[in-house]
Amino acid sequence: MAEVSQIKQLSAARLRVARLGKGLSLAEAADRVGVSKSTWQKWEDGSPPSATVAARVAALLGETVESLWGENVDTDAPTEAA
Repeated sequence: MAEVSQIKQLSAARLRVARLGKGLSLAEAADRVGVSKSTWQKWEDGSPPSATVAARVAALLGETVESLWGENVDTDAPTEAA
């Protein structure tokens, strides 16, 4: 179980580093992909987004979904409002 927690923390850190590397605030990044600031914060706290939204986030940050979340994207999660 600790391994899953470590994977989530690593994914969250990669997301935050990528966002900051693009010079985006939490609010700016959330706005650009069409989600709330609190939703983006959840991702940076370790909860993966839906696969559809993960693709938009990766495109915004110039990354791939795999480089940000590996295999940890929630393909069963409801899509956040666009």
